[in-house]
Amino acid sequence: MINQNITKYTDRYIGKKVYNYLIKNDYKSIQLFYSITDTIGKSLEERLKLFENSIAFRRPNNKNNIKEETQNKINELLTELKNNFSKDDFYYVMAVFYYVARK
Repeated sequence: MINQNITKYTDRYIGKKVYNYLIKNDYKSIQLFYSITDTIGKSLEERLKLFENSIAFRRPNNKNNIKEETQNKINELLTELKNNFSKDDFYYVMAVFYYVARK
């Protein structure tokens, strides 16, 4: 599959396409797995780590194709969201789906 900068281009339907891609390219024993992570019962350190791992990578710092004003606004919004992760009553959930297949 084409390697692309995830913060610039996102295919919202990639999950539907991966299975067919694997079939078309003669992969066998295709299995779908998933992982669900949320903020319930997590310490402040764990919640902030979840933010860094799941959202913070979208920081636009030093991106030549994004105006400085836009970079500042995105960083402002990300800081606001990070502050929410510091609150005990803030709920966030992330689901990750992945396939394992054999050639």
